[in-house]
Amino acid sequence: MRSVRLLVLLAVAVLAGLFASVNTQPVRMNYLLGSAEWPLAYLLLAVVACGVLLGWLAALPARWRSSRQLRRLRARQRELEAELTARATDVQSPHS
Repeated sequence: MRSVRLLVLLAVAVLAGLFASVNTQPVRMNYLLGSAEWPLAYLLLAVVACGVLLGWLAALPARWRSSRQLRRLRARQRELEAELTARATDVQSPHS
């Protein structure tokens, strides 16, 4: 699974490099305090990076909830396994 992820990231990086090499024309960007000229590829890269960052930040609360729930479930699993082991020991021990 990890190697597939690495291959996909490598393919995306190669495609991004090709995209950047083709889109070198300058684009004027006007913002609140002024304006600047940037190559189109850099501008698009910055916008995509901002989108990825916002998406990652938006997903954090759900990841934290899932992580807390997973810890609770693992603790419950350990409790149930200990109970099961204790009951198995009771069944195997001879009764008087």
